[in-house]
Amino acid sequence: MTVKESWLSCILPDDEYKAQRIVYFLGEGALFMLGSLGFLLIGTQVFSAWNIPIQLLAGIPIILFVAYVFIRYIVSGIQYTNVMSERAFEKEKKRIVVKSISFIVLFPLLYVLFLGWQAFSEKSFDVAGIVLISGVLMFLAEYISLKRSYAKNKELLD
Repeated sequence: MTVKESWLSCILPDDEYKAQRIVYFLGEGALFMLGSLGFLLIGTQVFSAWNIPIQLLAGIPIILFVAYVFIRYIVSGIQYTNVMSERAFEKEKKRIVVKSISFIVLFPLLYVLFLGWQAFSEKSFDVAGIVLISGVLMFLAEYISLKRSYAKNKELLD
């Protein structure tokens, strides 16, 4: 059975190499999550006196899985396959900066629009912190991926 015959193909990119790499990342992440579930199963018996909330315990393997797959995708250098020149690299870098700044500006505006000014004014520091951290992390993830893709594409051309 190939990836194209699976329901997974609806969420994978059309590029066969990218799709294959993402399936590998998902498989590795699943094994990582399985290991963390086993560790948590044993840990809950050994450390039962700690009274850790079950929601936290259930969320840990999910967060580890998502984080692992996301980080592997970023550092793999497969996201920007068309960036092969310095000019294309600079163009994508500007696009990433604009996208990150747009997020930082638009998120608070949408927050006010949907929840109202009162909710925003009560939690303005919280919202600002989350937005800034998210915007910076978004920029860093995209930039690292772009840099790795550019280096990989440049290496393939040489």
